[in-house]
Amino acid sequence: MELLKTPLERLAQERQLLTDLEKEKNSFKIQEWNSTDTNELHLNFSLKIGTIDFNGVLVYPELFPELPAYIRPQKSGERWSILHQYGGSGVLCLEYGPDNWNTNISGVDLVRSAQLLLLTDAMTVLEMNVEPVPSRHSETIGQKLRSVSERFIETPMLRHILLGSDSEKMDFKIAISSFRDKTVIVPTNIQNKPLPDIVPSFSNERFELSGWAIRIDSVPQLKESVNDRVSLESFLGNLWPAQEEFTSSIQPILLYDIKGNLELFLVNNTAPLFVSYPAINLHDDQSQRLPAQFSHLNDIRVAIVGLGSLGSKIAISLARSGCKNFLLIDDDILLPHNLVRNELNWLDVGFAKTYAVERALKRTALDIQVETYEMQIGGQENPHLNSNIANAIATCNLIVDATANTHTFLTLAAIAKRKHIPMVWGEIFGGGGGAMMARSRPTLDASPLELRNHIYGVLQTLEPIPEGKVNNYGFQTQNQTYIASDADVTALAASMTQFTLDTLCTIDEQSSYPYSAYLIGFRRYWMFQCPFDTRPIDCSGALVAESPTDKEIFERENGNSIEEPEPMKG
Repeated sequence: MELLKTPLERLAQERQLLTDLEKEKNSFKIQEWNSTDTNELHLNFSLKIGTIDFNGVLVYPELFPELPAYIRPQKSGERWSILHQYGGSGVLCLEYGPDNWNTNISGVDLVRSAQLLLLTDAMTVLEMNVEPVPSRHSETIGQKLRSVSERFIETPMLRHILLGSDSEKMDFKIAISSFRDKTVIVPTNIQNKPLPDIVPSFSNERFELSGWAIRIDSVPQLKESVNDRVSLESFLGNLWPAQEEFTSSIQPILLYDIKGNLELFLVNNTAPLFVSYPAINLHDDQSQRLPAQFSHLNDIRVAIVGLGSLGSKIAISLARSGCKNFLLIDDDILLPHNLVRNELNWLDVGFAKTYAVERALKRTALDIQVETYEMQIGGQENPHLNSNIANAIATCNLIVDATANTHTFLTLAAIAKRKHIPMVWGEIFGGGGGAMMARSRPTLDASPLELRNHIYGVLQTLEPIPEGKVNNYGFQTQNQTYIASDADVTALAASMTQFTLDTLCTIDEQSSYPYSAYLIGFRRYWMFQCPFDTRPIDCSGALVAESPTDKEIFERENGNSIEEPEPMKG
């Protein structure tokens, strides 16, 4: 017999150990060895427990012993254990599995474990005062729901409204979506009011159904007596909606009791449609997910100008960090070729980038407020509209320029300086080998324009960036074409988001960024010696202090020198 691709010595040892077990235990019998097309080695065996013969298969995967062996019944679908057997494959859940496996565990150990499990299960059934084999499983929510095809997501506000209402019957709406063999239903509206803990996109972008929420005495009692639409109608009696109330082919009926038990049904008044959706609570985990210093970000208004690959990523990341109020400005439409780097997807193609990012933000977090303008700042646009947008930007707490456009930068820099608004900007070098990011904070840094001029002055003292035009994702040499990847842009977006959050959440000496500008390397390229090589730019020469106090603040901000690498000076 061919011994496959696992180590020959180990498989020879396994065969010998199992042969020795057969001689030792009359209850274990080797039937045959065989290999499969998938390079697994199988041992068919029988194991006698009392008067019952269990015919099983000990399976050695191709990558055994690094991957665990396992035992299953020879006959598909055969149930050996109620509590310790996986559905579908029928594999036994033994003492050893992927979570605690090591290469010293043998097939004999698995056979002995299976024998102990089956013997204990049998004695438990016979009520011989034997404790069942304890489960070592702590299932994740994903494991628990893996086999649940119909999922109704219960929300805290739904439960709060239901249990706090005196009404026996209320209007109710759900949004339904399906993928592969799974259907997820989310409540969106009760008593004609949107549920505040559900993002509006569920009702706007999903198939919505209207029905009723009805209070009954006991949901567990309902489950004992209801198994189809007819029995459900009989159980509800006078609470069953009248014929004229059924206005569509499928409608939801949510039944609940005063203990908070919930069960959803999709029904049809004229056909025997009956699908039950038990409630699933996914809101028990109250762990803190965001840093405490982000708690005030919901009061911050951020202007993001340019919603291409860089700006779209920054916007979504800021929303995930707790920002709730956005001003979005871009004049472009999302095109298919933008998808190689943009945070958006095919569902957004053909829409203005401002609208698409707004929709993405509102899918991401609750209570998102967005104002959008389809316009190019500093472009050939209506001056009146340009003035209105400038006034809108002036109401923001921070400006992010993700355009890498000189005319746009000049306009935003002027607004930031005039209105004393912090500003963050960045640009990726052609080919994606590196990037630059900078920020200007009132009283702490020079104005954006002065900073930019200083940075360009420093760059002029260095070797030229290879084809380093901003907003030019690729360049070609005589031998090779270099294209910035989504990962390159994402790296800059992550750094700029951190820079932005630091600007919004820290004051003076608490900042994690002692310099106003940084050159960031993504690989060995230009001046960068290796990936993640970051070079700070000393911008102290650009600072024009308005008062001694401002100068002292700046000196405190930059007091801790960085030894490696040295900051570049103009």
